[in-house]
Amino acid sequence: MTHTTTQPERISDDIDSVSLNLKDNLHEAGNTTDVNELHKPDFSLETIGRYCTTRFTELFPTKEAIAANRHLLNPLPGLRMIPGKQWLMIISAFWAWSWDAYDFFSVSLNAATLAKDFDKTVKDITWENGL
Repeated sequence: MTHTTTQPERISDDIDSVSLNLKDNLHEAGNTTDVNELHKPDFSLETIGRYCTTRFTELFPTKEAIAANRHLLNPLPGLRMIPGKQWLMIISAFWAWSWDAYDFFSVSLNAATLAKDFDKTVKDITWENGL
């Protein structure tokens, strides 16, 4: 009788081999810290202050970053690279999404009328009963 490896066993073996390779690579690079070792986070006032300061100052790009990346702000070169068939797919996906939204809201706006027509309560029509 032959033993076949199931999918979860293969995934587990792959994960084990990846973690062993990672440990070997770190050890060869001279990093002696254990990759599975957890370190206690530093919650000192200095660290918290630096975190809060950098969160707000990094929200807005500097003038130098804007000047260096100004060419990335123009979307037209990227849009010109999209072929015609891809544009048709984009337009049809947008049309289908729009039609789905129209259908959803038309049912939502007419829930009372639909409930009356089908002799149900509005709660049954709108699935508010926990389905």
